[in-house]
Amino acid sequence: MRLALPLWFLLSIPSLGRPNTRAEASKLLTAFSAGQVTVNQLVNRLNFLGEQAWAAGELAQQWKRGGSRQSLPALVAVSQLAVVGDEDVERVLLSALKADDPPTRVPAIRGLGKMKSGRAVAPLSGLLGVGNAVVRREAAKALGDIGQPKAGPALAAAVKTEEELETKVTMLVALGRSRDRKQVAVLAPFLTQSSETTRLAAAQSLCLLGSSHGFDYARVMLASKERGERLQGLMVLDGSKGKAGEALLKGALADTDHPVRATAARILYEAGDRSKLTWLVLESRNAVGENRLPYEDQLERLHLSGDERQAILERAGVE
Repeated sequence: MRLALPLWFLLSIPSLGRPNTRAEASKLLTAFSAGQVTVNQLVNRLNFLGEQAWAAGELAQQWKRGGSRQSLPALVAVSQLAVVGDEDVERVLLSALKADDPPTRVPAIRGLGKMKSGRAVAPLSGLLGVGNAVVRREAAKALGDIGQPKAGPALAAAVKTEEELETKVTMLVALGRSRDRKQVAVLAPFLTQSSETTRLAAAQSLCLLGSSHGFDYARVMLASKERGERLQGLMVLDGSKGKAGEALLKGALADTDHPVRATAARILYEAGDRSKLTWLVLESRNAVGENRLPYEDQLERLHLSGDERQAILERAGVE
C-alpha cells in the first residue's frame, strides 16, 4: 500500500531533479484552494518550481470565477506571482481595480506594478485621488514600478494636495521613478519644506531624474560631520544613474566611517558597477572586529551566497 506524504513534508523538501513540476504545482493549487497551504507557502514553492506564470494564470481564473472576497487569497497570490507580459493575468488584475473595497484593489495594484503594466497607468492614476490612503499610496508605488513618463502629470498633481505624509513621500519618489523630467520644476520646491522626510524624498526623486537640484542637496549632506546626515545623503543617491551621482558615491568610498563606505559601495554595485561586489567582500575580510559588520550588512542585502563569496576571494587570490 502506497503511503501519501503529508503536505507539510511535500512543501519542505526540494524536488530532486525537479521532476514533473507542473503536477506538483497543480497539487499545490488544489491544497491552496482547500485552505491547507498559505499564500506564502504557495508562492515560495511555485517560485522554486519555476511554475509561477502558469499558476498565476490558473489562480487569476479562479478569482474571476469566484468574484468575491471569499476568493481574495487567490488574488493576493496572483499579485505576487504575476510576470511581465501575461495578458490574461493583466486583464484580471485590471478588472479587480474596479472593485470598491481596498482589500481587493490593493493586491491588484501591486500585481500590475510588478508586471510593469503600461495599460494600468491610466486607471492607477485615477486612484491617486481616492479617499483611502493605502490605495493612493499603493497606486503611486505601482506607477513608480511601471516607470512610464506619462504617469508624471497625475503624480505631480496628486502630490501637491496630498496631506498624509507617508503617501506624499511615496508619490514624490514615484515621480522620479516615472522618468518624467518635465516634473523637475514641481519637485524642486519640496526641498525647502519643513518635513525632513519630504525633503529627502524630493531630493531622491530629483536625483532619479538627473537634476542638479538633487545632486547639490546630496553633496551638502555628504559633506556633513554627522554620520547620519552622510548616510541620508547616500539614500538620496540610491537608484540614480549618471556621472554626477557616481562621482559623489565614489567619493564616499574614501569616508572614514565604515557604514558610509559600505553603503556607497552597495549603491554603486546596484547601479551597475560590478567591481564593488568584490570590493565589499575584500573590505569585509580585511576589517577587524565590529568594523566588519557594515560590510556584512550590505552583502546580506545583496543576497550573496557562501559559494559566490568564496569564488570572489579565489579570483582575488585570497585564501
